Amino acid sequence: MRAAANVALLPGDAARAVPDDSFRASIAALEVYADPSHDPALRVWSGLGMVALSEGHLAMENLERARAYALRALNALPPEGDPIAHGWALRILARAELALGDVDASRDRLGEARARFDSIGARFEAAITVFALAEAANAQQDALAAAQYLGEAYRNFDALGLPFWTALVAQTAGEHAIAI
Repeated sequence: MRAAANVALLPGDAARAVPDDSFRASIAALEVYADPSHDPALRVWSGLGMVALSEGHLAMENLERARAYALRALNALPPEGDPIAHGWALRILARAELALGDVDASRDRLGEARARFDSIGARFEAAITVFALAEAANAQQDALAAAQYLGEAYRNFDALGLPFWTALVAQTAGEHAIAI
């Protein structure tokens, strides 16, 4: 589920997956069993299920549902739990808020997600988040910030040896006439 839905997190329409009927059926099945459990033993699993549902709904462009499931994930995940899962939920929430037109909230959530990823050295997740920050800055017509974020994302992906991601950042920069 995460692998299929994760494509929706890439900035830019060229990177968007087109969910098929089996994808939609998987989301529907997961919703049947999604439970915002308060049992401490199940909170992490419940939260991860909500993260997957929010990613799935984002991929299907059900923005309000994506936002709602991301918020539910943040409430379900224990505060002392996995910072990666919290960061995923924050980033998905930010992507939904950006698509809904709340750019300020989106940038705030992306900043929170980035701080979580940076705090544990999750360089790939942080780089994806910086890439999303560039999209949010571009939405605010802040070309300087967008260029800075795209340059940083490019350097981070390059340092990680990820040519697909560096090419995607370069393509996005070119689409917006931004030199990186």
